[in-house]
This record gives sequence, C-alpha cells and structure tokens, in this order.
Amino acid sequence: MDKLNNAMKDIANLKNEDKVNIKGKFYTTVDTRVHAFRKHFGVDGCITTNIAFQDDTQVVVNATVSVYVDGEMRVIGTDSAEEFRGDGFINKTSAVENC
Repeated sequence: MDKLNNAMKDIANLKNEDKVNIKGKFYTTVDTRVHAFRKHFGVDGCITTNIAFQDDTQVVVNATVSVYVDGEMRVIGTDSAEEFRGDGFINKTSAVENC
C-alpha cells in the first residue's frame, strides 16, 4: 500500500494556501484529493459513485474507492454524502454535484 501512503502524504503535506478556508478551517478539495489518487494509482484505482436517493429536497450519494492489489480490485473505502437542495448558494443549483 505504498501508493496509498504516498497519496495520503501528498495531501497531508499541502500548504494551507493550497486548500480552501471554510470558516477558519482548511479543507483539501475533492479535485485535489482525486488528483493525488490518480497520480499514484493511475488506472490501478477506481472511484465509483451512485445516486442512492434524490427528490425535490434531498440528494444522497454513495462512493466507493477500490485499488488493484495482488491481481484484483479491492475496496479500500466507502462513504456517503447528503445534501439538501436550496441549503446554501451551491445547493440551489448543484446539490448532486456537491454531494
């Protein structure tokens, strides 16, 4: 899992000016995290997402990250996100993308 450790080190070593400041806390954007993942895994990694639920008020998306190890793809993480349409500026038009 050297590739994963190296990707995580890249993210951990980012300076705050390369992150987004949200209410005084610094966050690494999804774009930056995906870029680090792709840099180290290339086609030996896979990120899949699916919309689990959406209606006029809510969106739920599930994500799974898998990597190629010992000749097979193995899941190394799963998570879900939930956004409410109209909750904040971004979700008025882009709740699915934000989720």
